[in-house]
Amino acid sequence: RLCKELGDQSVVISGDTRLEELGISERLQQECNAVVWDPAKGAENISQAEQAKVGVVYAEYGLTESGGVVLFSAAERGRSLSLLPEYSLFILRKSTILPRVAQLAEKLHQKAQAGERMPSCINIISGSSSTADIELIKVVGVHGPVKAVYLIIEDC
Repeated sequence: RLCKELGDQSVVISGDTRLEELGISERLQQECNAVVWDPAKGAENISQAEQAKVGVVYAEYGLTESGGVVLFSAAERGRSLSLLPEYSLFILRKSTILPRVAQLAEKLHQKAQAGERMPSCINIISGSSSTADIELIKVVGVHGPVKAVYLIIEDC
């Protein structure tokens, strides 16, 4: 359905293996000619993300209080995927939805205590971006997506 609505607009997908395991990457590549973020391509990835209409990423956690998602950085999950395209599609598992940031902090603390390597960057994205200048003129999508869509999947 996404591809039908977009027509010939481009889609970029995170190279996250979890999207591959779910069959999302393959399906979007077949039906939308989507491009997968490849760390070996370097700056070409950013150029593709700039031109894309939709960026598809896997979220580590969801936050109900703010309606936000939590993204961990990694080479195969470029930050540009959720910042440069006009629309962002966030995929997350129902079991990873937390009430608020306090519970996220607890989860991160537990991971650190267990010796898990932490990402160099953790982004919390709460909907589409917007800003207002000194004249209070609101602009949407200046430094992030104009529209954010969340696809919550059941755990298997």
